[in-house]
Amino acid sequence: MKVHKVVATFATAALLALSGGAALAQVKIKLERVVTAVNTPLAMVQIPGDSRMLIAEQNGRIQILEGGKLGAAPMLDIRHRIPKLHHDFDERGLLGIALHP
Repeated sequence: MKVHKVVATFATAALLALSGGAALAQVKIKLERVVTAVNTPLAMVQIPGDSRMLIAEQNGRIQILEGGKLGAAPMLDIRHRIPKLHHDFDERGLLGIALHP
């Protein structure tokens, strides 16, 4: 009885893996460079009902991207409140952004 369940589980897993692989093979992804003048970007969100995008940078700034160009001044700049970050890797800083619905 137990062997039958194990075989059925492996068969189901194999079937799902094979069918999922075929579906994934059809997915095409294209990456496009949007902006280059940002420092350690970690998140990009769109303001609901607006064409502007907000880019959160780990160093403590939130930049506004509109029409493919960064705004003249950041929406938020709290770099003075962020500790000095390591240049190659750090888990501190401004790590995300959330907008009120």
